[in-house]
Amino acid sequence: MDVTDSISHNWRHKNQDTPLHSIHRRYKDKTLWYKSSWETMEMSSVPTNTEKISYRSSIYPWHGIHRGVLSTKLPSIKIKDGVENVEISWCNDIFINMIKNFTVSFNDTVLQEGNTKYLFTQKNRLNQDVFPSVNWGTHLNEKNISLRVPFFYDGCHTNSFPLSLCGKSDRFIHKFEYKLMIEDLIVMRKNGDIIQFDKSLIEVDNSLISIPVPELEGLYTLYEGETITEDLEFIVENNYFVEDDNERIGGKKIQLKFGERIEYPVEKMVWGVENTTQTELYKSLIVDNGSSTPIKNSKLETKYDTIIDCEPSYKTEFSRIENKDSVIVGINQWFNGIGHNTRKYSPGIVFKGGNIVVNTFNDDNNYLLFVLLFYSKKYVFKTYPKTQSERLIKGSTIELLN
Repeated sequence: MDVTDSISHNWRHKNQDTPLHSIHRRYKDKTLWYKSSWETMEMSSVPTNTEKISYRSSIYPWHGIHRGVLSTKLPSIKIKDGVENVEISWCNDIFINMIKNFTVSFNDTVLQEGNTKYLFTQKNRLNQDVFPSVNWGTHLNEKNISLRVPFFYDGCHTNSFPLSLCGKSDRFIHKFEYKLMIEDLIVMRKNGDIIQFDKSLIEVDNSLISIPVPELEGLYTLYEGETITEDLEFIVENNYFVEDDNERIGGKKIQLKFGERIEYPVEKMVWGVENTTQTELYKSLIVDNGSSTPIKNSKLETKYDTIIDCEPSYKTEFSRIENKDSVIVGINQWFNGIGHNTRKYSPGIVFKGGNIVVNTFNDDNNYLLFVLLFYSKKYVFKTYPKTQSERLIKGSTIELLN
């Protein structure tokens, strides 16, 4: 098929009177014929830090990108012969804990940011098969793992990023900073007690010292039918990440002010207290104190009024969540909506001067309060190529609308 100009095929759904929603856009009356393909993004690293990776998305001739999936392989590792009473395990939620932070940008405009805690709070949206629990043994077999990253174009506010409005030379970049050293991801114990990692006790396949850098694949589509005009506006769900500066022992009240940094109305929030004592021990993010929440109650205020007034965690974690499968012990949620119709947008609340107070239960762990505040930004394509052939020579510019 010649994709350098208007596509010649003229296929139609056989019943044109039947409304079908397009996966490329919202609120359209009929779908489009398309073909999809998984393509590996071009990868490059920072010379001074091989764990900082940039992935450049394909753009031409594709019309949309819908998902992004990271994949890598955990190597085979075993305890050396003659070493007794020592066991090893990969850390829990290993792919999440491998990712320190990430950004998505278009032509140097950062559209989305995320970090380990963001991914952890979203993990029940993802494929649970890639999050093995701690599993002790003397031999860990090699294992392929993957993670469908919750990029903004793979969510409820949008079905894709419109590559059809982008030129071949435009830059759609995903940047990740990883933690890939095996010693940072393997937990070791002797006679049942956690011990410091000792590489002299193990043999790693091919003598690897780090996990291979993950590949990032995108799911792309190419229209096969009538030429269409894309909506020029698109929505990005992003988040503010706020964290306490100091660890607090269990039983203490923790207060965190949002200050004036919060520029956009907030549609939902998630918060928790990282159990830094257990996180350091098990090398994975832990937000509970064993099997239950460390949070006794929470109070949430804007500059002008109180939204949550010292409510217990069983309310903010469980009873008000419509989808019980989305519950993560230790993660509290507030959502400014009365339903979950993903084709509608919830009104946001202005949180400038916001404040959250969390009371924790008494125990011997240290905790660090963190908050994620979600908001939406709207962008518009100001200039863009008008035809498929024009995409070869002309680029795009976007502008923030709100």
